[in-house]
Amino acid sequence: MESFALGVSVPAEHAGRVIGKAGAGLKQIRTMSSCEVKLHQDPDPSGARRCDISGPTIEHMASAVHALSLGLFMEGEPECTMTLLLPASYVGGMIGKGGEGLKRIRESTGIKLQIERTPPGAQGDRMGTMTGAQNQLGAAVRVALGNVGSQPAPQQMGGMVATMAAPRGMQQMMQPYYSTPAMMSSRVPGAALSQVRPSRPGELQFHFVIPGTFIGAVIGKEGQQIKQVQADSGCKFVSATKRDETRDRRVVIIGGFEEAAHAQRMVFGYYQKAAAAAQNPEEVGEVTVILMVPQASAGAIIGKEGANLKRLREQSGIKIKLERDKVEDQRPCIMTGPLENIIQLEKELCEQVMEQMSQMNQEVPNNIMAKRGQEDMWDGGYQQQPPVTGFLESQAKRPRTFQAGPPGQEGVTKLLVPRNLAGAIIGKQGATLKAIRESVGCNVQVTKEEEAPQFRGERLVILKGDKMMRQQALERVLQAAYANEQDAQAVTLKLMVPSREAGGIIGKAGANLKAIREQSGTNVQVEREPIFDERCIHATGPLQNILSAAALVLDYQEAPAPPKQ
Repeated sequence: MESFALGVSVPAEHAGRVIGKAGAGLKQIRTMSSCEVKLHQDPDPSGARRCDISGPTIEHMASAVHALSLGLFMEGEPECTMTLLLPASYVGGMIGKGGEGLKRIRESTGIKLQIERTPPGAQGDRMGTMTGAQNQLGAAVRVALGNVGSQPAPQQMGGMVATMAAPRGMQQMMQPYYSTPAMMSSRVPGAALSQVRPSRPGELQFHFVIPGTFIGAVIGKEGQQIKQVQADSGCKFVSATKRDETRDRRVVIIGGFEEAAHAQRMVFGYYQKAAAAAQNPEEVGEVTVILMVPQASAGAIIGKEGANLKRLREQSGIKIKLERDKVEDQRPCIMTGPLENIIQLEKELCEQVMEQMSQMNQEVPNNIMAKRGQEDMWDGGYQQQPPVTGFLESQAKRPRTFQAGPPGQEGVTKLLVPRNLAGAIIGKQGATLKAIRESVGCNVQVTKEEEAPQFRGERLVILKGDKMMRQQALERVLQAAYANEQDAQAVTLKLMVPSREAGGIIGKAGANLKAIREQSGTNVQVEREPIFDERCIHATGPLQNILSAAALVLDYQEAPAPPKQ
């Protein structure tokens, strides 16, 4: 029988963690890998206990070593050392000609493998020491055994060795992003993406790819900049991935669309600044962002015979690829191009995902009703149906777009102010901005000019909270900007709203816009030409009239959509 075998030296103080309560740890390793795993009772002269592993394929062996590493080290630990006991017949292939095999392991997994020259024990095994990230130890064994090639194990342990292939999910978990030098030249992680968080209701997950040489400039000293991105954007989670075998790192961003877009612009700003300082500005001409698409929505993104994906490529000019393999029941959608174009593409993708989920939400209760109806007719009528829970329910409760929501639900309002008035809104050392946030409970952000370069001479102010909070915050922002009594008589209002919501503000035959003008006493206009799929609603007049107009615009913008016939 062709199989592989090697030993792992387990420190005595860690043996209990590997064994687990009533042997549960060892049982789990065997279950995960379908390998024979035996931890010897007697320690060697150094006090360590030998753990013998044998399996029919390289994938099984790599899975077993990975599972064993979870007992020996903390998951995701960046610097771990594992001692292997390698059959002498394996060593030549692992080292390779001129050390080429060891180099291949290091380049593809980031793990450094050192093999002792002389056998340490009577069994003739050679000791090998692997050093690197915990989550790549199994992958390193996979590459190392791949260098050896398929051959009979030098010793066969007792008991039957399973011959079934390793589960596909386990193969993906153990496979490094790039297993060949040709693949390593690519800067885009593929389907074997690591550090992906499971999908949660109402959350979007983006991975912003950053070259490893610039990740420090994005993270900042002691992580201050990456923390600032999360705080300013309002995202639920923003963090850089740990080092792995690729030369790139990723910033994982989780939150609503507007929050995620703001976070991406901030990350890009730090990246752009660092590249310019390194006199390498062409480095940021194009960026790569990965959107994690729920498996249930992948069909909507692809379209019939790939028609929608093709249309998206042609219209956006963005290189877009939807991976086939799933990670945490999500499919990576890889986009490469100018950041602003990517963000606009993300918006359309997210809307398609929401629409698909909404349709599924309508179909599920209908199917439930039909099935329950057949069952309940015998009981004299229909029973009350249970609510649809999980992701579908969450999406059903969300507003029509990622921009706004009904009263009591968090939404986003975007306001443009002249550049020279931004300082009055922020205040000395941010005091005015802080006071606005604390007084109304609304998240208020004043973006930097480089974060929204499409608005020349103006600064973008983003308000996040329920509608009442945003109305109060908008009032406080304009009062701070136009504090001078003379200026307060000629206040300029500029609200940016999604193009698809502009129709609700204008109304049928302009009825809503006419009502806003009459009730506020202000000539409110809606620009025809969009800016990145947003239209500007603007007006100029006394502060009180402008505030009245802004409140009416928000009311019409966030009014529930009329039911479809």
